Amino acid sequence: MIHFLAGIFFGYVYYWGFRFTLVPLTPLHGMFAGAVHGTLIMLFVAIAVLEHHPDKRYQRRGPMTGFAQLVGHIVYGLVVGFVCWHLAPNGMDIPHLTQ
Repeated sequence: MIHFLAGIFFGYVYYWGFRFTLVPLTPLHGMFAGAVHGTLIMLFVAIAVLEHHPDKRYQRRGPMTGFAQLVGHIVYGLVVGFVCWHLAPNGMDIPHLTQ
């Protein structure tokens, strides 16, 4: 449930972040944002969660752990970009893009 709500929250973060930068949120831009987001989360999970987890089973990780997180976030960014691109085909109603 927390991950689901975080997904909705970060969808809005992507949307408002792109509105603030005046860049249209397209699927390609969403994939880039997902890659940046995934890289940050990959580092956070590796440092804060896995290394300091009290249960030894969760301290093991391999290269596929980070790769799966990165790919998942890129796909998430693609989906957010695709949804925003189709819901707001005029560049998310950014004034200089809709004139």
